[in-house]
Formats: sequence, structure tokens, C-alpha cells
Amino acid sequence: MILFSNDTKDCLDLEKKLKEKGVDYIINKDIVLMQERCFLALPKLESEGRVMGYKEALSYLKTL
Repeated sequence: MILFSNDTKDCLDLEKKLKEKGVDYIINKDIVLMQERCFLALPKLESEGRVMGYKEALSYLKTL
């Protein structure tokens, strides 16, 4: 999984949830890449090609 983050409260919260679940992930803070992908808000979590916003990512993590 890839966590797109800029260290906001929600980004840090989602990172904490990933750690609690023991999920392997990497953090991407490349602003240019995020702009190219038209991310207007962070965090974004990408898993198997699916990109999720904060609330969707939290729901997804509950299923793991």
C-alpha cells in the first residue's frame, strides 16, 4: 500500500491505523506526483490500484 501524506492530522491518524493493523505500506510525500494525479486533499491510500480518501481508507482498514 502507498500512503500519500503531507503530515496533516488525518494523514498521521491514517498512518497510525496502518501501523496498528500491521499493514505493510510506504509513505509518498512527492507533491509533484500528487498534483499530477490530481489529488486535491490528503491523505490518500492506494491499494491494488484503488485510491481511497481518508474516510474510505478507514472503512477499508476495518475489513482487514
